[in-house]
Amino acid sequence: MKKIIYTLVFMVISSNVYAGFAAGLDVWRIRVHTSNVVLFGSQTQPANTCNNWGEYFIFDQTTDAGKSLLSTLLTAKASGKLVTVWYADSPTAGTDHTNGCTNNTTAIVTGIAFN
Repeated sequence: MKKIIYTLVFMVISSNVYAGFAAGLDVWRIRVHTSNVVLFGSQTQPANTCNNWGEYFIFDQTTDAGKSLLSTLLTAKASGKLVTVWYADSPTAGTDHTNGCTNNTTAIVTGIAFN
């Protein structure tokens, strides 16, 4: 557990790309995609994200950081805990899967924490 916390803290401190921040989110939907990414969403859509079939966030699950993010996300879902998410804003914020939101434009996660 300490490794996960240290990894998440390091990711947040070392990342200069995150612009978005959303606290108090429920983990409503998690999709592990065959292209080695994880997408997830909450019941409310955070600012500066797009809606990719009910998912607002994406990250690469093949890296050490991605594995830690997935572990934290699954733990939050299983325990019913709310999360805070740091992310790089979507370049197609406000769109959905019918008019511009794709895996390539979904907000990229830079950190996740339990609330």
